[in-house]
Amino acid sequence: MQCRECHAELPQGARRCPQCGRPVLHEKIWNNKRLRALLIGITIVLIAVGAGFAVVASQDAAVNSRVKDAICNFQFDTAETLRGDVKLFPAGDNSLRTEIIRTGRLYQAGQYTQALMYLDDLRETYTDAGLAAYSGVLDTIEAKSLPQIYAAASEAYSAQDYQTALADYTVLAARNYSDSDKRLFLTNAHLCDSLGQLALASGMTNAQAAQKLMELIGFSDTNQVIMRDDSYAQAFLTGSWSSDAGELTVSDAGVTCSLPGLGEKDCTIRGNALSKDEPDASKTGEIINVAYDVDDAELRTKVKEIIEKASGEISLADAQIIVSGGRGVGGPEGFEPIRQLAAALGATVGSSRAAVAWAIPAAST
Repeated sequence: MQCRECHAELPQGARRCPQCGRPVLHEKIWNNKRLRALLIGITIVLIAVGAGFAVVASQDAAVNSRVKDAICNFQFDTAETLRGDVKLFPAGDNSLRTEIIRTGRLYQAGQYTQALMYLDDLRETYTDAGLAAYSGVLDTIEAKSLPQIYAAASEAYSAQDYQTALADYTVLAARNYSDSDKRLFLTNAHLCDSLGQLALASGMTNAQAAQKLMELIGFSDTNQVIMRDDSYAQAFLTGSWSSDAGELTVSDAGVTCSLPGLGEKDCTIRGNALSKDEPDASKTGEIINVAYDVDDAELRTKVKEIIEKASGEISLADAQIIVSGGRGVGGPEGFEPIRQLAAALGATVGSSRAAVAWAIPAAST
């Protein structure tokens, strides 16, 4: 018996050809028609399956190519639909495409900050080589999102929505976009209650945070931020001032002062805001006459005469009790019961701004 491959003579009972190594199909097996038909059928099926896989692979390759084209043309919804048409052989970068489609959809929906956050994740997860095929798409999304985020952050900051502004400026500052690093610092300043908290939030020491505030004086609302919180303002006042009369010291421990008069505070008090005590005959006081001489030409404002209305009623400035009415009284006639009550209490009549138009004519009659 000879080998069907190399036609070498085969030893009796050999299982493989000693020359080419091909398995020996014994004649009695091959001559079995049923077995031979089965072998032929299996072979045909395997060939058909292989051909089917080849067709599906070819179709999937074409779909995968269309998915890539759709992504590169910013047709993210189309790309997602096409991905569902892939039968068995998704693209090798299928997971990357999923992330890019999600990022692109967020961008097209106007959710620019979230889109750039996903973009950052992509760049941390995948290599530059893996992202190279889609770099044009990703760079365009980033370039067009930044001014949109900056505008939204500025609007949120102006509306005192500092949490929203913080998220936006954080994304912008990571890219050194415009003056976002300064605005991020100021946003943190609004959200923090002290210089120490601001330093911690900004990754600085207290001295560095104070120096940063000093550098930003005149920028945006830095001046208001500094004056809003004693902790911020104190950083610029720390020091000691002295004279022959005494000393003023400002430190983290507080303020100490030995200068005469500086420990007092000036204030304005509305007339009759404080009640008058009854005279105490046991107490005496000293009257000191102080000479005061000023040229009339230096006076820019003069009070020539004070005319008080002689209405017979107690003025609001002098009243101890005020009975007030508002829009709810309905009109001038509604003030009559209020006037009667005020007269019984020894009070005067007041009104809300909305009722002034009714109350004034009624008071003049």
